[in-house]
Amino acid sequence: MDFILLILILVNIVFSFYIFSHLVIEKKRNRILQAFIAGIIRSISDYYSKTDVHNSEYIPRKNETLPISYGKMLDSIEYEFGKDFWAEPYQKWLKNDRSLFLDNKYANDGFVFIYYDLFDKLIKEYNSEVSLSKKEISHLQESVVISKENIDELRGEIAMYEELLDGKLDISNFKKETLDNQLLFMFAHIKKEHRDKIKQQILSKL
Repeated sequence: MDFILLILILVNIVFSFYIFSHLVIEKKRNRILQAFIAGIIRSISDYYSKTDVHNSEYIPRKNETLPISYGKMLDSIEYEFGKDFWAEPYQKWLKNDRSLFLDNKYANDGFVFIYYDLFDKLIKEYNSEVSLSKKEISHLQESVVISKENIDELRGEIAMYEELLDGKLDISNFKKETLDNQLLFMFAHIKKEHRDKIKQQILSKL
């Protein structure tokens, strides 16, 4: 009797793990699908979201002719995909999830290859000589020289800037009297106009 109970418990654990692992995969897939849907809608319509207020300089340009350029559509999907994506999860996605949609039954599905195009485009940017995307580089002062020695620091600084801009970080430690110095210390490599943008946003909430 005890042996049968033990077997049932083990079967339940294995089954629970199987279900959980598949739920994790489906959650990741849904995140990608959301970006694809929003990106396609953005590329073919006048869609404008609330988050665009903080990222107006990075919004992909609307396509004004038909057919819509495949590259521009991927840019729109990339823009939507990059929202709310912190640096560490993004790096894990690049490391582990190229085969996220690979399935023996649907291995030749067109969507899978479009996903590969998006993934390979982003990983190429990530692994390039400067190891930063065009959007990330646009945050930095022109005098900044990107190297293997400072790339992680720069990436972390940019990620913190974007999280603060999106209201994800606590601002209670900022003081009006020392705000300029605090921002300069936190974002020494970020362009002044971006620091000023953050400054105005923080001042409006203090």
